[in-house]
Amino acid sequence: MKLGKKIAIGVVTALALSTTTAGVSHAATSVTGSGSTFIKNLFDACAPTFNDSLVDTTVSYSGGGSGAGRTAFTGGTTNFAGSDSTYASTDTPPADYVYVPIIAGPVAIMYKNTNVSGVLKLSSSTLAKIFAGTITNWDDTAIKTDNGFAAVLPTKDIKVIYRSDSSGTSEGFTKYLAAAEPTIWTKAGSSTFTSALPGGSTAPANFVSKSGSDGVTNGVSAQDGAISYVELSYQLEAQADGVKAAYIKNASGAYIKPTSVAAAAAASAIPAANFDAATGWIKPDFTSSVATAYPITIFSFGIAHKTYSTANDVVKDFLTYAMQPCAAAQSATLGYAQLTSTALAFAKKQVALVSSIGRPVTTTTVAPKVAVALKASVKVNKTITAKAVAVGGKLAVASTAKVTLRVTSGTTNCAVAGATLKGLKKGTCKVLASVKTGTMTKTATVTVTVS
Repeated sequence: MKLGKKIAIGVVTALALSTTTAGVSHAATSVTGSGSTFIKNLFDACAPTFNDSLVDTTVSYSGGGSGAGRTAFTGGTTNFAGSDSTYASTDTPPADYVYVPIIAGPVAIMYKNTNVSGVLKLSSSTLAKIFAGTITNWDDTAIKTDNGFAAVLPTKDIKVIYRSDSSGTSEGFTKYLAAAEPTIWTKAGSSTFTSALPGGSTAPANFVSKSGSDGVTNGVSAQDGAISYVELSYQLEAQADGVKAAYIKNASGAYIKPTSVAAAAAASAIPAANFDAATGWIKPDFTSSVATAYPITIFSFGIAHKTYSTANDVVKDFLTYAMQPCAAAQSATLGYAQLTSTALAFAKKQVALVSSIGRPVTTTTVAPKVAVALKASVKVNKTITAKAVAVGGKLAVASTAKVTLRVTSGTTNCAVAGATLKGLKKGTCKVLASVKTGTMTKTATVTVTVS
């Protein structure tokens, strides 16, 4: 079976879409991105509805792996990248780059074994030994211990499928193994799987490399006894071929199924120290003690330019749309966990930096305010209440308010008489009206005409 983009694009309501793109006008622009296959299913679902919302604007995204995406972005052949791993210390990224967190999700341990029915449970130590090449058969004691198998499983070789390309999923998975089982997985995590192998850079004989998430998923689908690691949505696509996801033991001792909910539990509990405000990166917590958290949960990012351009404005709008309304509509179906709480607030700050440097200043002409004449009138030898004067001054007067008046000019034309103003002779006078409600006092100068 050849996997591709098989998940149907869900309907995102016009209201949700308008939260990002309504009122935004772009000149005819086409922007391209590439990289992470972990995030590709989300971007594939978001791009059509985003493109439909704008005239003459197209966003397209291709996979190729996080490493290839960063290389293309650095070389200027794409406008943005998708990546689940950072630039290496030896890389020279664009000076104005910024990481934008978009989504979190579980790295599923997918396998195909017709002799294993029901749920397969794997502890971190068993998992590390399988991918280090020290457990090579499905009837191994460690696997049976994890699952409480009373009977011996039929002998069947384990075929480990791993990513051949530079992959953020590989980096996240190998960093998990190094964090959870440092005495078994003795090398640091790496985006190149073989570089992280404890025994050296040459994979054991039962290991097979495949390119991209589609490649490793196809490899497992085609081989009974195979196991690999992949973003959850690819495993879900392959279920009809007998490809299942193992339950992985977390730091609290619980075996957790990879789901959007379990990944969200892990993502929402990330410690504050794991948020890097200088770059926008969020470091996963592979040893979280949250009982419901799926332990191999990573974040996927957009990488974009801070420098202003029309194309970068489109990238900014697309990443914002993918992060929120589209992720909210698509996450559960595709096996991702949308960003919430602290992670979402952090991501919003990061996406605001895209296309922000050198942005032209927009000048808005504001019409000058026209002074409103505040007026009241009274007849000669007649009175007007202080409240009526205040209302003429456009002051709100509550029933409990205390209103006082003071004539500031024209004292020969009118005068304060208790709580009223009396007209003395024809002409005008200026009156300062004060309205006190509780501890607040508002004032207005009113021109009173005596006729």
